[in-house]
Amino acid sequence: AAPILIRSQTSTATLFSSRLGLLSFSYFYKDLKNIFFPVQGLYLASDSVAASWGFPTRAGYDLTSYDNSPEATVQGYEIDLQTNLSSLDSFLRGVVISANITRQFSETTKYNFATKDSLVGIIRGRPVFETLVVKTSRQIDIPGQTPMIFNLSLGYDYKGFSGRVSGNYQSEYLVVPGQSEVRDVSNGEFWRWDVALKQQINENLTANFSISNLTGMREETYRNFDPRYPGSISHYGAITNFGIQWRW
Repeated sequence: AAPILIRSQTSTATLFSSRLGLLSFSYFYKDLKNIFFPVQGLYLASDSVAASWGFPTRAGYDLTSYDNSPEATVQGYEIDLQTNLSSLDSFLRGVVISANITRQFSETTKYNFATKDSLVGIIRGRPVFETLVVKTSRQIDIPGQTPMIFNLSLGYDYKGFSGRVSGNYQSEYLVVPGQSEVRDVSNGEFWRWDVALKQQINENLTANFSISNLTGMREETYRNFDPRYPGSISHYGAITNFGIQWRW
């Protein structure tokens, strides 16, 4: 079943000045139900174990399925700043600054399943075991919820020229929870930088130039939140665009 929102709360305070710009602070809180996780590599060791998962004829197989967590919470805050130095009587009056930070904390319960052999008796002098599924739990972050996101933009505007250098930071976060902490798959932190320039040549003609992913950011996944055990590495090069815009 899809996650159900039980309760949501958001509070925002905003300060505005025509000279200093805009500053806002927001707090948010959410209660969720039926967050679900993949169950990976569960060994159906016997007919009874396979039947308990709805696959009575699949003893000996590894099962990949899903299980629900009854409750989850997300809370955090966001700070946003937009300002410029237009009040200054110097070349700095063209400076434009924008910054935004989101810090969030999430928690839910991850259920783990393992098989355990239990002695049920002695037949003809030999022990007879029954394979049981043992269910345990641990508290984890909600998968896909990034604890911190930070955006920064520094720009300069002068007559027909406009330029921006922007950066985006994402902290490390859980992607897929494993059967134990050492098997958790996480996505590593990264910075991404972009540059955008625009020059108005005349009333009708504008030139645009941009570079996306200036520093060649790459995304990495690894186990147990440890970069020494990588799972995948995706490398993205820079993308450059140049264009001319004509308005009739």
